[in-house]
Amino acid sequence: MADQVTVIGQSAGQLAAGIRAGALSSVEVVAAHIDQIEAQHERLHAMVLPLFEQAREAAKAADEARAAGAELGPLHGVPITIKAQFLVAGSETTMGLLHRQGGIDPADGPLIARLRRAGAIIVGKSNIMQMLLGYESDNPLYGRSNNPWNTARTPGGSSGGEGALIATGMPLGMGGDFGGSIRIPAHFCGIHGLKPTARRLPNDDTPVMDFFEMGQQAIIPQPGPMARTVDDLVLAMSILAGPYDEPLLDRVPPVPWAGPEGIDVSSLRIGVFDDNGFFRPSPAVRRAVREAAGHLADLGASVVEFPAPDARAALGLFLDIVTADGGRATKRALGPDAANHLLKPIQQGAAMPRPMRMLLIVRAIGTEPGHGILDRQPWRHLPVAAVFGSGKRLRRLSPGPARRDGRRWRRCPAVPAFRHRGAIARHDDGAVRRRQLCRAVQPHRLPGRRGGGDPGAAGRRKRPRRQPGQGGAGGTGL
Repeated sequence: MADQVTVIGQSAGQLAAGIRAGALSSVEVVAAHIDQIEAQHERLHAMVLPLFEQAREAAKAADEARAAGAELGPLHGVPITIKAQFLVAGSETTMGLLHRQGGIDPADGPLIARLRRAGAIIVGKSNIMQMLLGYESDNPLYGRSNNPWNTARTPGGSSGGEGALIATGMPLGMGGDFGGSIRIPAHFCGIHGLKPTARRLPNDDTPVMDFFEMGQQAIIPQPGPMARTVDDLVLAMSILAGPYDEPLLDRVPPVPWAGPEGIDVSSLRIGVFDDNGFFRPSPAVRRAVREAAGHLADLGASVVEFPAPDARAALGLFLDIVTADGGRATKRALGPDAANHLLKPIQQGAAMPRPMRMLLIVRAIGTEPGHGILDRQPWRHLPVAAVFGSGKRLRRLSPGPARRDGRRWRRCPAVPAFRHRGAIARHDDGAVRRRQLCRAVQPHRLPGRRGGGDPGAAGRRKRPRRQPGQGGAGGTGL
């Protein structure tokens, strides 16, 4: 009989092979992963909608099917977790919004249904950022998740709960990515993740998708797998990728998924750059890029150097696109709920008149290297939401390339997982707090308008601060 030590840490492919061969039982495997989730829950708060009883019943049925000689899928009996943005039968899909609590999904979405048909067993849904918009995984309904390597830091967002669960034992999960929501948690938690090409996978599994459109169709969110091994990403994509026979609301081109085995690497011409000219990567990241290029060249690919696309212009275009509707779609989806501490500045910035938005974007990114606020510490570690704010306060808080005493900002070549609303960078004057900076760059009071972003305004109501890992209004049932 397998124990938790021999089960936790195996890949989805390894677990599926062991179950298929009879060396492992699905009941044992699922039980071991549930025990691991429960053991880590107080520390991580990553699982917010457990489906443990359903999973145990499904595992029992999976073992009975194997014993009866039934045809087994590629993930038969393997436990997985699902980001809490996707439709899973018998669970709620709230987007971290209080007003959506209590609604139960009657059926799985198309992607989740494919995973079930492949034999996967869903043990629960993982925490997210409110409205999926942010680099944390924190919302008023379920609370905040922590990084498994350092609980004082975030696991990333918006798929941070999924990243934390996979880093601590789950073999495979489903995330979603619009502006980094798979890639950031994968980096912060030390796992693998894939954002597929736009429209490779349908978005029908995600309700209230209209708020992602924000008046634009240039950036299409994508579901994608997250795992501890690349082989498991390949396995998951072979299950998830089209063509789809069922009717879908989202447009998915009928392009077959070839998989790595269907690609002749020697026929590829691959461009390589290791520095985008805007944010210099760490030496380790640059070395990994070079090693990957070397391996591709060894396999026969034509690997050529090429200048990086203009990342500065791309960031400006991204910010302009996602604020194109003035924040109306986000406001509509929020309904009666209040935006949390990360979503609020995005709303405020998006609601500004476009000329002001563009002025602030240009000021943030600059027109050439070294001239933008984001070129200097600590701004280079802030989320894009922080560029929206008072020009007067930005001038006061962000000195020029050289300070009056001649010292310059210290460059940091790599971005670690951010601290929870805490110190994100350190310079000569000591720790700079993200919370203070985000307050300071909120829109200032405009002539003829009431209210404002003055952090020293008298009579401001203080909200009670939630302790690290503390749940929100919805609880988790663990």
